[in-house]
Amino acid sequence: MRYRTIAGVVSLLLCSLACGFLNGEAEPEVSAPAAAPAETAAEPAPEPIASASARTVILNHTVWPKGLVAFGCYDDGKWFAANQCPAKGTAVSIAAAEPGKLLLETSQAEFEPASEPDFSDEPYTTRRLVAQQQKTTREVATITAIPATHKTYVKLVGEAIGQEHPGIEQLFKIDLDADGSDEVLFSATFEQALNNMSAEVVQKSPECCDWANVGVRRVVGGEVQTTMLVNTGGRIRSLHQASIVGFTDVDGDGVLEIVTWEQQHQPHAYRIFKLDGDTLTNLGGLSVPEWWDPT
Repeated sequence: MRYRTIAGVVSLLLCSLACGFLNGEAEPEVSAPAAAPAETAAEPAPEPIASASARTVILNHTVWPKGLVAFGCYDDGKWFAANQCPAKGTAVSIAAAEPGKLLLETSQAEFEPASEPDFSDEPYTTRRLVAQQQKTTREVATITAIPATHKTYVKLVGEAIGQEHPGIEQLFKIDLDADGSDEVLFSATFEQALNNMSAEVVQKSPECCDWANVGVRRVVGGEVQTTMLVNTGGRIRSLHQASIVGFTDVDGDGVLEIVTWEQQHQPHAYRIFKLDGDTLTNLGGLSVPEWWDPT
C-alpha cells in the first residue's frame, strides 16, 4: 500500500507538470551555470607627455585673434601635440615669411588649456599662451624676395605642379640650414592664377580648376630637386588655399623648420617641416575649424 501511495504521488506530480505545459503555462526557469569571470581588458597606454625641457612653438596666426596658442613642442627628437606639452617652459616664436631679416624670439612661457568647441565632431585641444618672461631675439636668416613673374621660376613652378599658369603667390630664397646654399620656397594657387589673367586662359590648363601648393627647390646630391609640402587640388572649385606662414627652430640647432598653412573648404591646417640633411620631414600639425576662437 505504501509503495502504491508513493507511485500515486509521483504520477500526480507528473500529471500536474504536463497539464501546466498543455495549458500554456511558462516552463519553469532553470538556473544557468555561473559564467566564467571575464578577462580584464588591458588599459590603453597613456599618451606620451613631453618633458619640462621641451621647446614649445607658439603659433600666432589670425585664426586666433584674441590670443596666441601652442602649436606643439619638440623634445628629445620627437614632436608632441600641444596638449602634451609642458604648461611652463621654453618657447620659440614663428618668424613670418616676409622679405628681410628673420628674427626668432625665445622666452620662458606659461600656457593654460584652451576651451574646446562643443559642437565639433573633432574638437581640438591646445594650450593658450598666458605669460612670457625673459624674452630674447636673434637674427637667424635673411629672406630675399624673387618677383612672382620671374619667367624662369614661373616655368619651373608650373612644371612642378602641372600648370602652365601656376599663379605664384610667394617666391623667395632663404638659407634654411646655414650651409651657404639658398633654398627657394614658393606657394601657388588657382586663385592667384585667376588674378593674373582671364579665367578663359586659366581654365584651358589640363588640371583646371583648383589647386593650392607649397614647395621647396633645393640642392640634393648635387642636383636641384623640388619637394612639394602642400599639394592639393581637383577639377571642382573648392576654395583651396595654401601659403608659407613662416619659420621656427624647434630644437635650437640653427636649422630652420618651415611652417605652412592650407585650407580646403572650412578647416584650416598647419604643418611643420624639419630639414635634416637631405630629408624634409613632416613633424606634425593641427587642423582647426575656421570659426574656432580658443578664449
